[in-house]
Amino acid sequence: MPTRLENYQRKYRALAAELAGIGFISPGSLVLRETSCGKSGCRCQGDPPRRHGPYYQWSRAVAGKTVSRRLDEHEADLYRDW
Repeated sequence: MPTRLENYQRKYRALAAELAGIGFISPGSLVLRETSCGKSGCRCQGDPPRRHGPYYQWSRAVAGKTVSRRLDEHEADLYRDW
């Protein structure tokens, strides 16, 4: 009869194999943003505003702080798959 430790080890190996099949996982969020620049004569300050963008942005938490990075369309496609 298998011991509790052997049962845990078997479950661990099964879960590890399942995770390996998933592949790479990237923490964070990928969003599509439009921004305003703050220049008084710019189209983004009009009524209605026509903002700059859209831009892809990837954000995640690192040591309790939000870190964001702007991505080009090719990079966004790669992150979207993860």
